Amino acid sequence: MGEKIGRNEPCPCGSGKKYKKCCGQNESIDFSLPEDMLTGTPLDDYLFLHQGVALYAEKIARFEKEGKELRKAESEYKKKFKPGKEEGIPLSLFMSWLHCDFLFGETLETVCERFIKSPYYAKLKEPGPTYLKYLSDSYCTFYEILDIQKDRIFFAELGTGQKWQVFRINEPFEREARIGDIWYLRFIDSHAGAYIYTPPFIYPQETKVFFTEAVKKQKSILLNKFSGKKFPEKDFFRESCKAAVPFWMDFFLGNLDEIPPAYSETKTDSPEKLILCNTDRELMSFSKIFFRVKGKKRLRHKLSLLREFDYDEKQKEWIWFKEEKRKAKIFRRIILGNLYLKGDRLIGETNSIERAARLVTKLTQKLGDVLSYEKMESVSLDSFPKPTTEEKKKFEEKQKELYSNPEIRKKLKEDLEDYYLKEWIRTRIPALNNQTPMEAVKTEEGKRQVKRLLDYFESLQENIPPYKPKINFDRLRKKLGLPPKTN
Repeated sequence: MGEKIGRNEPCPCGSGKKYKKCCGQNESIDFSLPEDMLTGTPLDDYLFLHQGVALYAEKIARFEKEGKELRKAESEYKKKFKPGKEEGIPLSLFMSWLHCDFLFGETLETVCERFIKSPYYAKLKEPGPTYLKYLSDSYCTFYEILDIQKDRIFFAELGTGQKWQVFRINEPFEREARIGDIWYLRFIDSHAGAYIYTPPFIYPQETKVFFTEAVKKQKSILLNKFSGKKFPEKDFFRESCKAAVPFWMDFFLGNLDEIPPAYSETKTDSPEKLILCNTDRELMSFSKIFFRVKGKKRLRHKLSLLREFDYDEKQKEWIWFKEEKRKAKIFRRIILGNLYLKGDRLIGETNSIERAARLVTKLTQKLGDVLSYEKMESVSLDSFPKPTTEEKKKFEEKQKELYSNPEIRKKLKEDLEDYYLKEWIRTRIPALNNQTPMEAVKTEEGKRQVKRLLDYFESLQENIPPYKPKINFDRLRKKLGLPPKTN
Protein backbone atom coordinates (compact mmCIF):
# COMPACT_ATOMS: atom_id res chain seq x y z
CA MET A 1 0.00 0.00 0.00
CA GLY A 2 2.88 2.34 0.77
CA GLU A 3 6.41 2.25 2.10
CA LYS A 4 7.73 3.29 5.48
CA ILE A 5 9.15 6.82 5.56
CA GLY A 6 12.93 6.93 6.01
CA ARG A 7 14.21 9.38 8.62
CA ASN A 8 16.39 11.17 6.02
CA GLU A 9 13.70 11.30 3.33
CA PRO A 10 11.71 14.50 2.61
CA CYS A 11 8.82 14.85 5.04
CA PRO A 12 5.50 14.03 3.34
CA CYS A 13 3.88 17.03 5.00
CA GLY A 14 5.48 19.22 2.30
CA SER A 15 7.66 21.40 4.51
CA GLY A 16 10.81 20.63 2.47
CA LYS A 17 12.64 19.39 5.57
CA LYS A 18 13.84 15.88 6.27
CA TYR A 19 11.31 13.68 8.03
CA LYS A 20 13.53 13.32 11.14
CA LYS A 21 13.73 17.12 11.53
CA CYS A 22 10.05 17.73 10.87
CA CYS A 23 7.06 15.52 11.69
CA GLY A 24 9.43 12.71 12.64
CA GLN A 25 10.31 14.70 15.76
CA ASN A 26 6.76 14.35 17.01
CA GLU A 27 6.75 11.12 18.97
CA SER A 28 2.95 10.96 18.77
CA ILE A 29 3.15 10.37 15.01
CA ASP A 30 4.01 6.71 14.66
CA PHE A 31 3.02 4.74 11.59
CA SER A 32 3.38 1.38 13.30
CA LEU A 33 0.36 -0.07 15.09
CA PRO A 34 0.57 -1.33 18.68
CA GLU A 35 0.23 -5.08 19.08
CA ASP A 36 -3.09 -4.81 20.93
CA MET A 37 -4.60 -2.86 18.00
CA LEU A 38 -3.77 -5.45 15.34
CA THR A 39 -6.77 -7.52 14.22
CA GLY A 40 -5.28 -9.49 11.33
CA THR A 41 -7.97 -8.02 9.05
CA PRO A 42 -8.09 -5.17 6.48
CA LEU A 43 -9.01 -2.95 9.42
CA ASP A 44 -5.25 -2.82 10.21
CA ASP A 45 -4.64 -1.28 6.77
CA TYR A 46 -7.37 1.30 7.34
CA LEU A 47 -5.83 2.34 10.65
CA PHE A 48 -2.40 2.56 8.98
CA LEU A 49 -3.83 4.72 6.19
CA HIS A 50 -5.62 6.96 8.66
CA GLN A 51 -2.32 7.78 10.31
CA GLY A 52 -1.08 8.99 6.93
CA VAL A 53 -4.17 11.17 6.61
CA ALA A 54 -3.51 12.52 10.11
CA LEU A 55 0.02 13.44 9.04
CA TYR A 56 -1.38 15.22 6.00
CA ALA A 57 -3.78 17.10 8.29
CA GLU A 58 -0.73 18.23 10.28
CA LYS A 59 0.79 19.58 7.05
CA ILE A 60 -2.38 21.56 6.28
CA ALA A 61 -2.63 22.89 9.83
CA ARG A 62 1.02 24.04 9.92
CA PHE A 63 1.77 25.26 6.39
CA GLU A 64 -1.43 26.07 4.47
CA LYS A 65 -3.63 29.16 4.56
CA GLU A 66 -6.73 27.17 5.50
CA GLY A 67 -4.89 25.41 8.29
CA LYS A 68 -6.03 28.03 10.77
CA GLU A 69 -9.66 26.95 10.33
CA LEU A 70 -8.71 23.30 10.82
CA ARG A 71 -6.64 24.08 13.95
CA LYS A 72 -9.45 26.18 15.40
CA ALA A 73 -12.06 23.45 14.87
CA GLU A 74 -9.81 20.79 16.39
CA SER A 75 -9.07 22.94 19.42
CA GLU A 76 -12.68 24.00 20.01
CA TYR A 77 -14.13 20.53 19.65
CA LYS A 78 -11.43 18.90 21.77
CA LYS A 79 -12.26 21.33 24.55
CA LYS A 80 -15.98 20.71 24.14
CA PHE A 81 -16.09 16.93 23.64
CA LYS A 82 -12.93 15.82 25.54
CA PRO A 83 -12.10 12.96 23.12
CA GLY A 84 -10.34 9.97 24.65
CA LYS A 85 -11.13 11.02 28.23
CA GLU A 86 -13.42 9.16 30.59
CA GLU A 87 -16.02 11.92 30.57
CA GLY A 88 -15.70 12.54 26.81
CA ILE A 89 -16.40 10.83 23.50
CA PRO A 90 -14.29 8.01 21.98
CA LEU A 91 -11.12 9.31 20.34
CA SER A 92 -11.82 7.32 17.15
CA LEU A 93 -15.20 9.04 16.75
CA PHE A 94 -13.61 12.48 17.02
CA MET A 95 -10.59 11.82 14.77
CA SER A 96 -12.64 10.15 12.03
CA TRP A 97 -15.01 13.14 12.07
CA LEU A 98 -12.13 15.65 11.96
CA HIS A 99 -10.40 13.97 9.00
CA CYS A 100 -13.29 12.40 7.08
CA ASP A 101 -16.34 14.61 7.78
CA PHE A 102 -15.30 18.16 8.66
CA LEU A 103 -15.66 20.48 5.63
CA PHE A 104 -13.48 23.59 5.67
CA GLY A 105 -11.79 26.21 3.50
CA GLU A 106 -12.99 27.74 0.25
CA THR A 107 -13.53 24.36 -1.39
CA LEU A 108 -15.42 22.90 1.59
CA GLU A 109 -13.52 19.61 1.41
CA THR A 110 -12.38 17.26 4.15
CA VAL A 111 -8.75 16.41 4.95
CA CYS A 112 -9.30 12.98 3.41
CA GLU A 113 -10.72 14.44 0.18
CA ARG A 114 -7.73 16.79 -0.08
CA PHE A 115 -5.32 13.90 0.49
CA ILE A 116 -6.92 11.98 -2.40
CA LYS A 117 -6.17 14.96 -4.69
CA SER A 118 -2.58 15.26 -3.45
CA PRO A 119 0.57 13.73 -5.05
CA TYR A 120 0.89 11.35 -2.09
CA TYR A 121 -2.27 9.51 -3.11
CA ALA A 122 -0.70 8.54 -6.46
CA LYS A 123 2.16 6.83 -4.62
CA LEU A 124 -0.15 4.42 -2.83
CA LYS A 125 -0.39 0.84 -4.07
CA GLU A 126 -3.64 -1.12 -4.13
CA PRO A 127 -5.65 -1.70 -2.09
CA GLY A 128 -4.49 1.62 -0.57
CA PRO A 129 -6.32 3.94 -3.04
CA THR A 130 -9.53 1.89 -2.76
CA TYR A 131 -9.37 1.77 1.03
CA LEU A 132 -8.74 5.51 1.24
CA LYS A 133 -11.86 6.21 -0.82
CA TYR A 134 -13.87 3.96 1.50
CA LEU A 135 -12.42 5.87 4.46
CA SER A 136 -13.31 9.22 2.89
CA ASP A 137 -16.88 8.13 2.11
CA SER A 138 -17.56 6.55 5.52
CA TYR A 139 -20.02 8.21 7.89
CA CYS A 140 -21.65 7.73 11.30
CA THR A 141 -25.35 7.00 11.59
CA PHE A 142 -27.91 4.79 13.35
CA TYR A 143 -28.41 1.11 12.50
CA GLU A 144 -30.75 -1.65 13.66
CA ILE A 145 -29.32 -5.12 14.30
CA LEU A 146 -31.18 -7.63 12.12
CA ASP A 147 -29.24 -10.82 12.81
CA ILE A 148 -26.17 -12.02 14.71
CA GLN A 149 -23.96 -14.85 13.48
CA LYS A 150 -20.69 -16.28 14.69
CA ASP A 151 -18.50 -14.29 12.29
CA ARG A 152 -20.67 -11.30 11.39
CA ILE A 153 -23.57 -9.02 12.38
CA PHE A 154 -26.26 -7.90 9.96
CA PHE A 155 -27.53 -4.30 10.17
CA ALA A 156 -30.14 -2.09 8.49
CA GLU A 157 -29.47 1.64 8.17
CA LEU A 158 -32.34 3.56 9.79
CA GLY A 159 -32.29 6.49 7.39
CA THR A 160 -32.23 4.51 4.13
CA GLY A 161 -32.95 0.86 4.89
CA GLN A 162 -29.58 -0.08 3.35
CA LYS A 163 -28.41 -3.51 4.56
CA TRP A 164 -24.85 -4.03 5.88
CA GLN A 165 -22.89 -7.20 6.64
CA VAL A 166 -20.25 -6.41 9.25
CA PHE A 167 -17.41 -8.75 10.22
CA ARG A 168 -16.93 -9.38 13.93
CA ILE A 169 -13.45 -8.78 15.36
CA ASN A 170 -14.12 -9.97 18.91
CA GLU A 171 -14.70 -6.58 20.52
CA PRO A 172 -16.48 -6.66 23.95
CA PHE A 173 -19.52 -4.75 22.67
CA GLU A 174 -20.08 -7.39 19.97
CA ARG A 175 -20.70 -9.98 22.67
CA GLU A 176 -23.47 -7.80 24.12
CA ALA A 177 -25.20 -7.28 20.77
CA ARG A 178 -28.92 -8.06 20.66
CA ILE A 179 -31.25 -8.30 17.67
CA GLY A 180 -33.36 -5.13 17.50
CA ASP A 181 -30.86 -2.88 19.30
CA ILE A 182 -30.06 0.47 17.69
CA TRP A 183 -26.36 1.31 17.28
CA TYR A 184 -24.78 4.64 16.33
CA LEU A 185 -21.33 4.10 14.79
CA ARG A 186 -19.17 4.27 11.65
CA PHE A 187 -18.72 1.34 9.27
CA ILE A 188 -15.86 1.16 6.81
CA ASP A 189 -15.50 -0.80 3.53
CA SER A 190 -18.36 -2.16 1.39
CA HIS A 191 -21.92 -3.04 2.41
CA ALA A 192 -21.21 -6.70 1.70
CA GLY A 193 -18.28 -6.92 4.11
CA ALA A 194 -17.65 -3.92 6.37
CA TYR A 195 -15.82 -3.39 9.65
CA ILE A 196 -16.74 -1.38 12.75
CA TYR A 197 -14.54 1.72 12.84
CA THR A 198 -15.85 3.49 15.96
CA PRO A 199 -17.29 1.97 19.18
CA PRO A 200 -21.11 2.06 19.16
CA PHE A 201 -23.56 4.04 21.24
CA ILE A 202 -26.26 1.46 21.96
CA TYR A 203 -29.99 2.08 22.43
CA PRO A 204 -32.96 -0.26 23.00
CA GLN A 205 -35.31 -1.33 20.22
CA GLU A 206 -38.05 1.01 21.47
CA THR A 207 -36.05 4.05 20.29
CA LYS A 208 -36.11 3.01 16.62
CA VAL A 209 -39.08 5.18 15.64
CA PHE A 210 -37.80 8.50 16.85
CA PHE A 211 -34.15 7.95 15.85
CA THR A 212 -35.39 7.08 12.35
CA GLU A 213 -37.30 10.35 12.20
CA ALA A 214 -34.43 12.33 13.74
CA VAL A 215 -32.00 11.01 11.10
CA LYS A 216 -34.38 12.12 8.34
CA LYS A 217 -34.35 15.63 9.80
CA GLN A 218 -30.52 15.85 9.67
CA LYS A 219 -30.76 17.48 6.27
CA SER A 220 -31.68 20.75 7.98
CA ILE A 221 -28.30 20.70 9.79
CA LEU A 222 -26.51 20.24 6.46
CA LEU A 223 -28.49 22.96 4.67
CA ASN A 224 -28.06 25.45 7.52
CA LYS A 225 -24.29 24.88 7.71
CA PHE A 226 -23.49 24.80 4.00
CA SER A 227 -26.20 26.76 2.21
CA GLY A 228 -23.76 27.75 -0.53
CA LYS A 229 -22.61 24.23 -1.43
CA LYS A 230 -24.64 21.93 -3.66
CA PHE A 231 -24.53 18.23 -2.86
CA PRO A 232 -25.47 15.56 -5.42
CA GLU A 233 -28.77 13.94 -4.49
CA LYS A 234 -27.13 10.50 -4.20
CA ASP A 235 -24.69 11.87 -1.60
CA PHE A 236 -27.18 13.93 0.40
CA PHE A 237 -27.93 11.39 3.11
CA ARG A 238 -24.26 10.58 3.65
CA GLU A 239 -23.30 14.26 3.83
CA SER A 240 -26.13 15.02 6.25
CA CYS A 241 -24.84 12.26 8.55
CA LYS A 242 -21.33 13.73 8.39
CA ALA A 243 -22.58 17.24 9.18
CA ALA A 244 -24.65 15.96 12.13
CA VAL A 245 -21.78 14.25 14.01
CA PRO A 246 -21.08 17.23 16.36
CA PHE A 247 -24.79 17.41 17.14
CA TRP A 248 -24.89 13.73 18.12
CA MET A 249 -21.66 14.08 20.12
CA ASP A 250 -23.44 16.78 22.11
CA PHE A 251 -26.40 14.46 22.57
CA PHE A 252 -24.28 11.52 23.73
CA LEU A 253 -22.56 13.69 26.34
CA GLY A 254 -25.91 14.92 27.63
CA ASN A 255 -25.28 18.52 26.55
CA LEU A 256 -28.66 18.84 24.82
CA ASP A 257 -32.06 19.24 26.43
CA GLU A 258 -33.78 17.60 23.48
CA ILE A 259 -33.11 15.88 20.16
CA PRO A 260 -34.70 16.96 16.87
CA PRO A 261 -38.48 16.48 17.09
CA ALA A 262 -38.92 12.75 16.67
CA TYR A 263 -42.35 12.80 15.10
CA SER A 264 -43.53 14.74 12.09
CA GLU A 265 -45.63 17.68 13.20
CA THR A 266 -48.67 17.47 10.93
CA LYS A 267 -49.84 20.82 9.60
CA THR A 268 -53.51 21.16 10.40
CA ASP A 269 -56.19 23.82 10.63
CA SER A 270 -58.29 21.65 12.92
CA PRO A 271 -57.60 21.94 16.67
CA GLU A 272 -59.39 18.60 17.14
CA LYS A 273 -56.30 16.93 15.66
CA LEU A 274 -54.03 18.16 18.44
CA ILE A 275 -51.92 15.47 20.12
CA LEU A 276 -50.77 15.40 23.73
CA CYS A 277 -47.05 16.20 24.11
CA ASN A 278 -44.68 17.05 26.96
CA THR A 279 -42.81 20.37 27.28
CA ASP A 280 -40.20 19.19 24.74
CA ARG A 281 -42.96 18.60 22.12
CA GLU A 282 -42.54 14.82 22.37
CA LEU A 283 -45.48 12.42 22.25
CA MET A 284 -46.51 11.36 25.74
CA SER A 285 -45.53 7.76 26.44
CA PHE A 286 -44.91 6.70 30.03
CA SER A 287 -41.57 4.92 30.05
CA LYS A 288 -39.64 2.87 32.61
CA ILE A 289 -35.92 2.18 32.24
CA PHE A 290 -34.26 -0.61 34.22
CA PHE A 291 -30.56 -0.64 35.15
CA ARG A 292 -28.61 -3.33 37.01
CA VAL A 293 -26.69 -1.76 39.91
CA LYS A 294 -23.11 -2.92 40.63
CA GLY A 295 -22.66 -0.98 43.87
CA LYS A 296 -25.40 1.04 45.60
CA LYS A 297 -23.05 3.13 47.75
CA ARG A 298 -20.94 4.20 44.76
CA LEU A 299 -24.08 4.81 42.72
CA ARG A 300 -25.49 7.15 45.37
CA HIS A 301 -22.19 9.03 45.55
CA LYS A 302 -21.89 9.42 41.79
CA LEU A 303 -25.49 10.54 41.37
CA SER A 304 -24.91 13.18 44.06
CA LEU A 305 -22.17 14.68 41.85
CA LEU A 306 -24.49 15.17 38.85
CA ARG A 307 -26.08 18.61 39.09
CA GLU A 308 -29.19 17.64 37.08
CA PHE A 309 -30.27 15.11 39.74
CA ASP A 310 -31.57 16.05 43.22
CA TYR A 311 -32.32 13.50 45.93
CA ASP A 312 -35.72 13.71 47.65
CA GLU A 313 -35.32 12.30 51.17
CA LYS A 314 -39.06 12.02 51.75
CA GLN A 315 -39.84 10.10 48.57
CA LYS A 316 -36.50 8.23 48.55
CA GLU A 317 -35.89 9.06 44.89
CA TRP A 318 -33.75 11.26 42.64
CA ILE A 319 -35.49 13.99 40.65
CA TRP A 320 -34.13 14.52 37.11
CA PHE A 321 -34.59 18.13 36.06
CA LYS A 322 -33.41 20.86 33.73
CA GLU A 323 -33.25 24.57 34.40
CA GLU A 324 -34.74 27.00 31.92
CA LYS A 325 -33.69 30.64 32.00
CA ARG A 326 -36.61 33.00 31.64
CA LYS A 327 -36.72 36.62 30.51
CA ALA A 328 -36.90 37.88 34.07
CA LYS A 329 -33.40 36.42 34.61
CA ILE A 330 -34.71 33.74 36.89
CA PHE A 331 -34.53 29.98 36.38
CA ARG A 332 -37.53 27.69 36.19
CA ARG A 333 -36.88 24.07 37.07
CA ILE A 334 -38.61 21.57 34.77
CA ILE A 335 -38.91 18.00 36.06
CA LEU A 336 -38.01 15.46 33.36
CA GLY A 337 -38.33 12.25 35.36
CA ASN A 338 -37.29 10.40 38.50
CA LEU A 339 -35.02 7.53 39.62
CA TYR A 340 -35.38 5.12 42.52
CA LEU A 341 -33.74 1.94 43.79
CA LYS A 342 -35.67 -1.31 43.97
CA GLY A 343 -33.68 -4.37 44.99
CA ASP A 344 -30.55 -4.56 42.84
CA ARG A 345 -32.03 -2.31 40.17
CA LEU A 346 -32.17 1.43 39.53
CA ILE A 347 -35.46 2.31 37.84
CA GLY A 348 -36.03 5.51 35.88
CA GLU A 349 -39.46 6.89 34.98
CA THR A 350 -40.25 9.62 32.46
CA ASN A 351 -43.08 10.60 30.10
CA SER A 352 -41.65 10.05 26.60
CA ILE A 353 -39.45 7.54 24.80
CA GLU A 354 -37.12 10.39 23.77
CA ARG A 355 -36.51 11.42 27.36
CA ALA A 356 -36.02 7.78 28.30
CA ALA A 357 -33.32 7.46 25.61
CA ARG A 358 -31.60 10.62 26.87
CA LEU A 359 -31.65 9.22 30.40
CA VAL A 360 -30.07 5.96 29.19
CA THR A 361 -27.33 7.99 27.48
CA LYS A 362 -26.64 10.17 30.53
CA LEU A 363 -26.44 7.33 33.02
CA THR A 364 -24.48 4.82 30.91
CA GLN A 365 -21.99 7.52 29.90
CA LYS A 366 -21.48 8.99 33.37
CA LEU A 367 -22.21 6.01 35.64
CA GLY A 368 -21.29 3.08 33.40
CA ASP A 369 -18.94 1.61 35.99
CA VAL A 370 -21.67 1.32 38.65
CA LEU A 371 -24.69 0.32 36.55
CA SER A 372 -25.61 -1.34 33.26
CA TYR A 373 -28.66 -0.81 31.07
CA GLU A 374 -31.12 -3.73 31.11
CA LYS A 375 -34.40 -2.84 29.36
CA MET A 376 -37.06 -0.22 28.68
CA GLU A 377 -40.85 -0.48 28.95
CA SER A 378 -43.12 2.15 27.38
CA VAL A 379 -46.89 2.56 27.47
CA SER A 380 -48.73 5.11 25.30
CA LEU A 381 -51.70 7.06 26.66
CA ASP A 382 -54.02 5.33 24.19
CA SER A 383 -53.31 1.94 25.75
CA PHE A 384 -54.43 2.93 29.26
CA PRO A 385 -57.77 1.36 30.27
CA LYS A 386 -60.65 3.79 30.75
CA PRO A 387 -61.63 4.37 34.40
CA THR A 388 -64.74 2.62 35.71
CA THR A 389 -67.85 4.52 36.77
CA GLU A 390 -66.97 3.94 40.41
CA GLU A 391 -63.39 5.24 39.90
CA LYS A 392 -64.74 8.33 38.16
CA LYS A 393 -67.14 8.99 41.04
CA LYS A 394 -64.40 8.71 43.68
CA PHE A 395 -62.15 11.04 41.69
CA GLU A 396 -64.98 13.56 41.29
CA GLU A 397 -65.59 13.62 45.05
CA LYS A 398 -61.91 14.28 45.77
CA GLN A 399 -61.88 17.10 43.21
CA LYS A 400 -64.94 18.75 44.78
CA GLU A 401 -63.33 18.60 48.20
CA LEU A 402 -60.13 20.18 46.89
CA TYR A 403 -61.82 23.01 44.96
CA SER A 404 -64.24 23.86 47.76
CA ASN A 405 -61.44 25.97 49.25
CA PRO A 406 -61.86 29.51 47.74
CA GLU A 407 -58.15 30.30 48.18
CA ILE A 408 -57.15 27.21 46.18
CA ARG A 409 -59.69 28.11 43.43
CA LYS A 410 -58.34 31.64 43.21
CA LYS A 411 -54.68 30.54 43.11
CA LEU A 412 -55.32 27.90 40.43
CA LYS A 413 -57.15 30.41 38.24
CA GLU A 414 -54.33 32.96 38.61
CA ASP A 415 -51.72 30.33 37.74
CA LEU A 416 -53.64 29.15 34.67
CA GLU A 417 -54.15 32.67 33.31
CA ASP A 418 -50.55 33.56 34.11
CA TYR A 419 -49.38 30.53 32.09
CA TYR A 420 -51.47 31.38 29.01
CA LEU A 421 -50.78 35.13 29.11
CA LYS A 422 -47.02 34.88 29.68
CA GLU A 423 -45.77 31.47 28.54
CA TRP A 424 -48.22 29.82 26.17
CA ILE A 425 -48.27 32.78 23.78
CA ARG A 426 -44.47 32.37 23.34
CA THR A 427 -44.53 28.58 23.00
CA ARG A 428 -44.18 26.88 19.59
CA ILE A 429 -47.43 25.05 18.82
CA PRO A 430 -47.57 22.18 16.26
CA ALA A 431 -51.15 23.17 15.30
CA LEU A 432 -49.79 26.63 14.34
CA ASN A 433 -47.14 25.15 12.02
CA ASN A 434 -44.65 25.22 14.88
CA GLN A 435 -45.02 28.98 15.37
CA THR A 436 -45.75 30.73 18.65
CA PRO A 437 -49.18 32.40 18.92
CA MET A 438 -47.39 35.79 19.01
CA GLU A 439 -45.69 34.96 15.69
CA ALA A 440 -48.77 33.43 14.09
CA VAL A 441 -51.05 36.48 14.59
CA LYS A 442 -48.75 38.56 12.36
CA THR A 443 -50.49 37.07 9.29
CA GLU A 444 -54.19 36.83 8.46
CA GLU A 445 -54.04 33.04 8.10
CA GLY A 446 -52.19 32.83 11.42
CA LYS A 447 -54.84 34.93 13.13
CA ARG A 448 -57.55 32.56 11.86
CA GLN A 449 -55.61 29.55 13.17
CA VAL A 450 -55.08 31.13 16.60
CA LYS A 451 -58.73 32.18 16.78
CA ARG A 452 -59.90 28.61 16.03
CA LEU A 453 -57.48 27.27 18.64
CA LEU A 454 -58.75 29.66 21.36
CA ASP A 455 -62.37 28.92 20.43
CA TYR A 456 -61.60 25.23 20.83
CA PHE A 457 -59.95 25.74 24.23
CA GLU A 458 -62.91 27.82 25.36
CA SER A 459 -65.39 25.16 24.20
CA LEU A 460 -63.58 22.62 26.37
CA GLN A 461 -64.41 24.74 29.42
CA GLU A 462 -68.13 24.16 28.80
CA ASN A 463 -67.66 20.60 30.05
CA ILE A 464 -65.72 21.62 33.16
CA PRO A 465 -67.68 21.11 36.41
CA PRO A 466 -68.91 24.39 37.97
CA TYR A 467 -66.68 23.98 41.03
CA LYS A 468 -63.49 24.26 38.91
CA PRO A 469 -61.97 27.64 37.92
CA LYS A 470 -62.38 28.84 34.33
CA ILE A 471 -60.14 31.10 32.27
CA ASN A 472 -61.23 34.38 30.68
CA PHE A 473 -59.93 33.79 27.16
CA ASP A 474 -60.93 37.29 26.06
CA ARG A 475 -57.96 38.60 28.08
CA LEU A 476 -55.74 36.36 25.98
CA ARG A 477 -57.44 37.44 22.74
CA LYS A 478 -56.88 41.10 23.67
CA LYS A 479 -53.17 40.49 24.32
CA LEU A 480 -52.85 38.81 20.91
CA GLY A 481 -54.72 41.64 19.15
CA LEU A 482 -57.79 39.54 18.40
CA PRO A 483 -61.40 40.68 18.86
CA PRO A 484 -63.42 39.24 21.76
CA LYS A 485 -65.55 36.20 21.04
CA THR A 486 -69.04 37.03 19.86
CA ASN A 487 -71.86 34.93 21.27
